[in-house]
Amino acid sequence: MIYFVTVNYYSGLLISQLIKSLPLTSDENKYKLIIVNNSPSDRSLENFASQTTLILDSGSNIGFGSACNFAIKWVYTQDTNATIWLINPDAYLSIRLICKLNLF
Repeated sequence: MIYFVTVNYYSGLLISQLIKSLPLTSDENKYKLIIVNNSPSDRSLENFASQTTLILDSGSNIGFGSACNFAIKWVYTQDTNATIWLINPDAYLSIRLICKLNLF
């Protein structure tokens, strides 16, 4: 399982593009996108939650590094063998990379 971790600070539009670059799959055991919400008043993320996308609320802007650590600790409690990929909200995955990761 690959866990993609991104941090939101009023970047819902960027994260929506990131989500669109992820493959649609019915196998929820391939990957999960973890969004750490560093801007609790930003409600643009509410529609992103799904089988493959989880939103963790940090409660405030704890900074990028602390938000990543927050998500890593959460992932570790779920799956000690997980692969974690930290990804900026303005990034996206190319089809070539998705194929190499075998996410289809």
